[in-house]
Amino acid sequence: MGVKAYIAKRIVFVFFAVWVVASFNYIVFYKMIGDPVTLLIRKMPLDKETIEILREKWGVNKPFIEQYAKYVLNMFIGDFGISFRSFRPIVDELLEKLPNTLALMGSAFILATFLKLFIGLKIASKRGKRIDVATIGISLTLGSIPVFWLGMIMLQIFSFGLNLFPAYGTISDPPNNPKNFQEFVIDYLWHLTIPLITLTIILTGGGLLSI
Repeated sequence: MGVKAYIAKRIVFVFFAVWVVASFNYIVFYKMIGDPVTLLIRKMPLDKETIEILREKWGVNKPFIEQYAKYVLNMFIGDFGISFRSFRPIVDELLEKLPNTLALMGSAFILATFLKLFIGLKIASKRGKRIDVATIGISLTLGSIPVFWLGMIMLQIFSFGLNLFPAYGTISDPPNNPKNFQEFVIDYLWHLTIPLITLTIILTGGGLLSI
């Protein structure tokens, strides 16, 4: 298989995987909760006229297959609709979280890559020895640990137990919030430490077998 064929195959697989996950998510949401208007009227009383206007506006009065087709199409063109919690475009809310997500995931990926290379070079000359076997066991263990579970353990130890790092947020609340750029960087990195270590451990452990 050539490089172009391989890349094309991977792209098709990615789109197929996204479609399957999105379809499953939509069907489960539809079956468990019903249409978004039904979810909304559980939180606030609405008259029948307003309910019908919302059903028409959001297209939930259309047949299921038509709603589903529109949902999939909008997803692939980047239109995720309106949040039923904040009534803001979901894209705007995602973009607000994107910088922190990129900072965390990017840093964890870079650190994990260097750690995997370092550990891989160290054990490359020790194939079949105890350290090699131990590394395989550790990698399998860390690779199977749910990241949220390890995150909770880290919080219990270093945030709630030892009180060394904050348990939430990206910046300290007033009056302890940073007053200048240097304080901002230090405070941001302080808040980033626990999730960064957690993700780095998972990515490093799960990827050691590929070294």
